[in-house]
Amino acid sequence: MRKVFVNLEELICKNFRLFLSSMHLFKKMKYLIIILFFFSSTHSLYGQNSLLFQKYNFDSSYKVIGVSSYNEDKKVYYKDLSFFIFDLSDLNKLKSSLTYGKPIEHPTIGDNDLCIYIVKGKEIQPDEIYINPDYSNINIEGEYYEFDISQLKALNKKYSINYTFSWTTLKSERDFKNYISTNSSKKNFLCYQDNTLEFDGICDIFIDRNANCTTGRQGIQIIKQKLLDLGYKENEFLIGYRPTFDESKEFHLTFHASKDKYDKLHGNNFRKSKWTQNDFEILSYWQK
Repeated sequence: MRKVFVNLEELICKNFRLFLSSMHLFKKMKYLIIILFFFSSTHSLYGQNSLLFQKYNFDSSYKVIGVSSYNEDKKVYYKDLSFFIFDLSDLNKLKSSLTYGKPIEHPTIGDNDLCIYIVKGKEIQPDEIYINPDYSNINIEGEYYEFDISQLKALNKKYSINYTFSWTTLKSERDFKNYISTNSSKKNFLCYQDNTLEFDGICDIFIDRNANCTTGRQGIQIIKQKLLDLGYKENEFLIGYRPTFDESKEFHLTFHASKDKYDKLHGNNFRKSKWTQNDFEILSYWQK
């Protein structure tokens, strides 16, 4: 009888050990499931492609064009990847299909890009989208991501465009407006980008070195405060500093602003050069 009880006790102990072992294995599996779920979620979060034009609401006035970036050699790069889409139904298809991938921390950058411009009417909008086909990356507002170049090949096959580009310099706003109005009605005038500097003109300022102005940075602050005291806002002008070899007597600054601000800026501790109006600069793309 005692032997039966001993065997029963051993059986219970053995089953209890198996139960503990099973519980330990279950905990390990539970942690493994959690880890796998985490990596799966991370992959979904960082690995999934994003739609490039998801935020845009296209209408019949919009176009999207993929063209070579401007270069002084006037060479058209990536002809086999360029495209031009102007039909609204095709734009909506593009909106739901063109994607980019994961962020790139240390991108490889080339000399030339394929620019994707969003065009309203004939004017290129300020959105900045640049693709480097050689390194399969895309720059969206200064941030780099992976990009599948085969998408551009498919767009070129369906919406190819033969084009050239030019850079035009004009001396007045009147000439600028006349250029746009004259060319906008031309069918081969695809689009244009206004590259005129933000402020109307520029002059040099030479500010005296003294106890209150011992660095170029202090010189900027002095001129800036004078303009603020005149009632101008900080975003209505730009002051720069040009280091020179001899700064024993004065500092060389640059002043970017409209003529009225130039005329009203006076002081005993600085002198101004003649104000020079900026040229009006236009980059335009033309269909051949």
